[in-house]
Amino acid sequence: MIELAPRHKTGLNLSSPVLIASGFCGYGQSYQRLIDMTVFGAVVTQPVTLRPERGTPQPRVCETTAGF
Repeated sequence: MIELAPRHKTGLNLSSPVLIASGFCGYGQSYQRLIDMTVFGAVVTQPVTLRPERGTPQPRVCETTAGF
């Protein structure tokens, strides 16, 4: 176990320090053949709020010569 927040009152214990970013693999089904999903300690989500938010206008991703 990895403790990522040792000073927090409840801590944050993860089986792995590797976190997968929000939106990286959609729902994950298509990547399960390529990546062992158990290597990730957590999935970082988009923010969650009690009220609807507008979000960022599209396009939110821009392709460049170096990638996205």
